Amino acid sequence: MEEERKYYIKLDDKQLFEVTKKVYTVYHQMERKERYQEERDLEKGLIHYDSWDTKNINGQDYIRYTEESAEETVINNMRYKAVVSFINENDKKDILKLSLLGKTEKQIAAILGVSQVSINKSKTKLFLALKKYLNKNF
Repeated sequence: MEEERKYYIKLDDKQLFEVTKKVYTVYHQMERKERYQEERDLEKGLIHYDSWDTKNINGQDYIRYTEESAEETVINNMRYKAVVSFINENDKKDILKLSLLGKTEKQIAAILGVSQVSINKSKTKLFLALKKYLNKNF
């Protein structure tokens, strides 16, 4: 007659506890899944803030609170409105709008049916004028 196999789980890195086969299997599946997630995070360069924990400081304390204040929100809204008003008042507003949308000079030239050099000159003048306008108003 063959002896039945015994299953053990190591707890606290010291003691072995005898468990059933089902508990042993579930425990090791769970452990392997955790290791898999950690390996995947490491492979993708993900760093968990709790890995920065020390005896004196919690890793979460290193994360800065970045919500802007009410004053900053008001100032940013005023700047936004000033830029929009400048764009609407300017006769070359299409160039500014397309530039602010991330279009290249070549793409803007194709859309407006002019040369890229013309767009470059107009854009340079417009951004200088916008800078002066914002400096004067803020």
